[in-house]
Amino acid sequence: MVRFCGIFASDSRHLKCAVALAEPHLRASIGSGRHRLGVGYYSGDEVLLTRRPIGQDLGLLALIGPAVGNHVLVGVDDSPSVQFRLEGTPPHRFRNYLGVWAVGNVHRKDFADRVLFNLPEYLARDIKSQVPGELMFHLFLSYLHDMGRLDTRSVRPDTLVDALRSTFQLFPKVAEVGPREAAPLLAACVTNGEHLVAAARGVSAWMRHGVGIESCSLCSDPVRTRDHDPRRVDHPDVRVSVFLLTGSSEAPAGYAALPEGQVVAVTGGGEVLSRSI
Repeated sequence: MVRFCGIFASDSRHLKCAVALAEPHLRASIGSGRHRLGVGYYSGDEVLLTRRPIGQDLGLLALIGPAVGNHVLVGVDDSPSVQFRLEGTPPHRFRNYLGVWAVGNVHRKDFADRVLFNLPEYLARDIKSQVPGELMFHLFLSYLHDMGRLDTRSVRPDTLVDALRSTFQLFPKVAEVGPREAAPLLAACVTNGEHLVAAARGVSAWMRHGVGIESCSLCSDPVRTRDHDPRRVDHPDVRVSVFLLTGSSEAPAGYAALPEGQVVAVTGGGEVLSRSI
């Protein structure tokens, strides 16, 4: 299963501080097995993507360089190693878009062909691994293409919301789910470096929105010595939003459920919007 974390910080100087809030929850959810880790973030106009195998220690902060953007996407894939291809490790990237998708078991053997049928040729050629998550990411991109917004670096948050809604609506059809069958689980988190959107259906996902980071674990120093008093550092003005898929049905401390059947968006200014699928 793919697990993910999508993070927004209104002040890019404190992006790593926001990552430190979410990292323990993602680390705790994956245990000590062998997994594949992908981290995507922005440095100016450049989209940076790191993928590697991991053991128990995520080490996210060490993988994030001098980011000057406001978003980080993290994907963890624990699919069997026989299915592993490095380019299939989330997050997936196309131009300035990053996306992580968790897709349940799709029993149709021609699922990939059915998705590819709905894509423009240049998007179909961009697919490198044909893992379900990458296919769904490109299906999402196809809706932006249809709206004439895929080549536009700056778009309204409603545009991303509509594209994600349409992707979730089409998924049962390409998976060819019967009228009395439940569609496989589907969850996603996508950013264009400006806005962050997420949705989940058939699986528990979590979100956290707030203003301020109290006693930042990166900037504070709790150590007391004869010559040094503990130092507490707060960041009271930074807006932080986190979307989290851990594979657990129990909410992490401080998180609320991502509403089933809703697309939730965090704008570049930190405003939270939602719309029904």
